[in-house]
Amino acid sequence: MSGFDYGQLMQFAGYGIFILFMMYGTKLQMWQMLAKIGQQMKKLVIMRDSSLASLKTHIRKYTPNISAAQETQITILINSIAIPPVSHLDPAGIVPKIENISKTYDKYLKNGLKRIVGNVPQSDLENLTNTLEVAIGLNIFHKIVEHFVKLAKKQGMIAVYQIFMVLPMVMDMAEAYFAASGHFSTGLPIGDGFGPMVAQHISGKAEELCSDTETSVKEVDFEGRRLVVIKAKGPGGSVGNPGVLLAQVVTDRKPSLVVTIDAGLKLESEATGDISEGVGTAMGGNGTERFRIEEATSKSNTPVLTVVCKMTLKEAISQMPKPVFEKVDYVVGRVLEIIRENTESGNTIIVVGVGNTIGII
Repeated sequence: MSGFDYGQLMQFAGYGIFILFMMYGTKLQMWQMLAKIGQQMKKLVIMRDSSLASLKTHIRKYTPNISAAQETQITILINSIAIPPVSHLDPAGIVPKIENISKTYDKYLKNGLKRIVGNVPQSDLENLTNTLEVAIGLNIFHKIVEHFVKLAKKQGMIAVYQIFMVLPMVMDMAEAYFAASGHFSTGLPIGDGFGPMVAQHISGKAEELCSDTETSVKEVDFEGRRLVVIKAKGPGGSVGNPGVLLAQVVTDRKPSLVVTIDAGLKLESEATGDISEGVGTAMGGNGTERFRIEEATSKSNTPVLTVVCKMTLKEAISQMPKPVFEKVDYVVGRVLEIIRENTESGNTIIVVGVGNTIGII
């Protein structure tokens, strides 16, 4: 009787495995990818729930016992939406519409919080709104990812690939939001406050030239020049309305130069705290304030120069990192040097410190 042929058995086994992978390889790969996506989903759930817990902890500073009605109000705010205006029918008139929606939504959130915590100081309300916005953001991230995961399970491999490829970027943003979820209750400056901090160093204790409820405009003398310094009011977490007030100043004072200072997202090849200089309006957000600045300066033919401090999104919305803080004095000096190089005695220059003023007077 001949011996058992192990080689032939292994050959047949190889054929079987090959056929198995030909038939089910794609499904096995899809299941593996869905398992990894599921792990990230669990992290998103933890971050979403933790941000909600941070919001409630912040609220309890003003309302120690949250009632059932207040819980309902919190849920309504967390799931609130802001529907953007129609853009493809009237792109030329889109900016005022976006601005109206943005400001209305901000007022809606603040009024909702007032119904929960009552009347609190404006700076505290701004910080509480920032905490709420972080919780809303993480809730949206979770909803969107969950939507595409469920859709991918119905539509197959291509849809799974799409969510699998984009998920790392979504998780980076979610982790940045999560890092900020408990920070706004501390009242400490964040990385995005770099611009206002530089502006505050330049304006010092000068009296306000004009202002609105969220924005400060001060005027100081510098080597015979008049510097009009614009920034959001602190120490609450506000970005103000710099575009609106800058347009007024441009009309009234006919400046020779505008300098904007802001935080900017760094590339992987750059280090936190790197400084970039150039031209144009450095400003994030929904674009409406930037539009107003560009509109006013282009009509008056006013040059706009800019200084940007680089950082990650996580560093921008959480406690200001040391390398960024250490560049404040340097950038103050550079802004004054830029003004000295590009203007003459007797000129008026507008300096705009762009960013969130939490923890900055």
